[in-house]
Amino acid sequence: MKGYLLTHQTEGRSPNTLAYYRGILNRFLWYAEQENWSDDARLLTKWHVREFLGYVGGEVNRWGVAGNGSESSSSKASPRTVHHYYRALHSFFIWAVKEGFLADNPVAAVKVAKPKRRVIKPYSLSEIQALLSVCHWDYQHNAKFLGSRNCAIVLVLLDTGLRLSELANMTFADMDTERGWIKVVGKGSKERVVRIGKTAQKSLWRYLIYRPDNARPEIWLTEEGKPLHGPGIQSMIDRLKRRAGINEKGRVHRFRYTFGLNFLRADGNPFNLRDRLLIRILFKLGCRISEALGIGVEDIDFAQGTITIEHLKARIRFSCPRCSARLGKAHAFCPSCGTKVDEALTQEQQHRRVRTLPIDRGTLEMLDEYVRRGEPISREGRVLLFGINRHRAWQVVRDSAKKASLPDLVNSETGRRHGISPHRLRDAFAVHAVKIDDSGDGLRLLQEHLGHASFNTTARYRKVAGEEHRQWYERLWRKGGELEPHLPTNSDFAHD
Repeated sequence: MKGYLLTHQTEGRSPNTLAYYRGILNRFLWYAEQENWSDDARLLTKWHVREFLGYVGGEVNRWGVAGNGSESSSSKASPRTVHHYYRALHSFFIWAVKEGFLADNPVAAVKVAKPKRRVIKPYSLSEIQALLSVCHWDYQHNAKFLGSRNCAIVLVLLDTGLRLSELANMTFADMDTERGWIKVVGKGSKERVVRIGKTAQKSLWRYLIYRPDNARPEIWLTEEGKPLHGPGIQSMIDRLKRRAGINEKGRVHRFRYTFGLNFLRADGNPFNLRDRLLIRILFKLGCRISEALGIGVEDIDFAQGTITIEHLKARIRFSCPRCSARLGKAHAFCPSCGTKVDEALTQEQQHRRVRTLPIDRGTLEMLDEYVRRGEPISREGRVLLFGINRHRAWQVVRDSAKKASLPDLVNSETGRRHGISPHRLRDAFAVHAVKIDDSGDGLRLLQEHLGHASFNTTARYRKVAGEEHRQWYERLWRKGGELEPHLPTNSDFAHD
């Protein structure tokens, strides 16, 4: 058993997962000892496994526990609990066979019916109001610490959909009060960032006022100043429900179902918001697809309304600041005039590596909701907005264009047809920007915004033809409403 748990530990399983398997296997060993089974695991058969599972599902006061009747083992286990024991034993004996300790898996011939899916009823609005009313009553009757703490816990659960372990393990190091988000570690040690709404932030801030300042890193504390762990939070919710007159089953995890159901009611598809946000960023910011996929939560400044984008395109041209000769990235001296250029190259490279862009209010609100729902993905030490690759991003754009019945784009010069792609959204942003402001300053700002190394690349969006070209030509020679060509005289060339 120790080897099996050690294998899970080296594979990076969470402490809760290890405790789960350890508890079930210890109870299996306890039962084997009570029934005087052989110590040789090779003698175990499917009948031993069936006998044990029958004990789990049919007996009360299991495991020799003599408590006060409040233990979960004091009543018959549900089919779901029996199935948990079955799966844990099945996993253990599969490992034993693979490692060569056993020739056969005694659980393989045992069949246990899968439990029926339970219909989880979320907390209703009246039940939530009743819970918060109890917290406010405590706060107003000289229990400000407990009232503010319990209210903050309820609102954070409703606003973020955190698991019990994620809530209990919250620390100050994981919380960013300025941006209003919390980094949590979920199942499989996966990190993600969830954003907290303004109501929950205000409640959390009020709790921190009355929280003892004892330098403990944990956010949630008891009245004695000790960390409030998962079982303590469960007991607190049970007491709140009794005082609020809520008799429905469900504890802390029911808040998570409430959050998820409200999310689906508002959106209907967990990927809709992600896809809409990706397309909106590509069009509203005009960034490249690789730049959009590289955006992290830490790159967003919600207070200033800006987003920092890393320039991922490798084709950056450098020139000598003195003679304008072409330079390579490794040049320390200009090959033409001999000027030292390593510092200038470094500064130019750093300047072009990132650019900070403003965000419109609609996109900022969508980003806020997206982060608050916990959609960003933690990968390689960063929390990315979109945990997808370039191929999937192209699919998102093309599928969305197909659903919107957008026709293919036709090149007026060549007649070639092109499908909607991420770069076409970037082109649409640039064309729209040129139509709004095609002045020299406007084009320079557009060049900086798009991250173009050459002004000529930006100027291509300013091409005009046909009627626009003719109107421009007429404006050159129009005077007093009529065309009056001006013939040059000697005075026009006097300065030469």
